Amino acid sequence: MGYCQHVFALECDEQSKSDWYYIRKLLFSDYFGFDRNEVKLSPVYMGGKMNYCKAAIKQSINYYISAYPGKTYVHFVFDFDRSKDKALNQEIASYIKDVAFNKGAKADIIWFNRSIEQVALGKTVARRDKVDEAKKFYASKGFGINEAVMSSLLREGDLQEGQSNVLSVLYRFLPIGQGALAIKKRLNKK
Repeated sequence: MGYCQHVFALECDEQSKSDWYYIRKLLFSDYFGFDRNEVKLSPVYMGGKMNYCKAAIKQSINYYISAYPGKTYVHFVFDFDRSKDKALNQEIASYIKDVAFNKGAKADIIWFNRSIEQVALGKTVARRDKVDEAKKFYASKGFGINEAVMSSLLREGDLQEGQSNVLSVLYRFLPIGQGALAIKKRLNKK
């Protein structure tokens, strides 16, 4: 596969790191089959959805890109939130499609509808409980490999509540794990 870096721009702040717990858990699960010594994972904490276009966020992403000698992929991770945010979500998608990073790195978007917690845990989590729930999830056997979970994470286009495009995006750059490969083949036959 070769050496590469994946920068994840996350809605959460650096103190809580709540979204990073879910993303790391997924990346280190049986859904992926990459050598951890060949893939560098770098989080950028945006401190809120509205900060996606702030100069400081772009500067942080560019710092990681410039500091890494190999290829870098940039992934913005967002909660879809409420349908009233549709215009904002379209604005975000437009910005990310057009933004330029160092070394010509391009970005894509990983969406969780309505939230990363709803996709990972199957429930809405109060803001005050997000960090504790994320830590519990990280310590658990979450993101178990089965057809229902994989199907909800392998979406493209319009996402229903409880679904994400996370696997569709990351499988373009990272090898699929052996356990997930068999399930993906079964899902493709349906």
